[in-house]
Amino acid sequence: MKILVVDDDRAVRESIVNILEFEGMETLSAENGHSARRILEREAVEAVITDFKMQGMDGMALLTW
Repeated sequence: MKILVVDDDRAVRESIVNILEFEGMETLSAENGHSARRILEREAVEAVITDFKMQGMDGMALLTW
């Protein structure tokens, strides 16, 4: 399973990625909604874990894109 993790807090993002990879999942990560959108334009993912409060494009805007 490939999961995209989106969070503007680097420590939170890396913690989630580490947990998911420990569980055997493939991960991609982005620091904001705009970066996540660029990833989603070129990569197929099965799930997105996102922070809702981020500068620029927040998590809700990303999920409704």
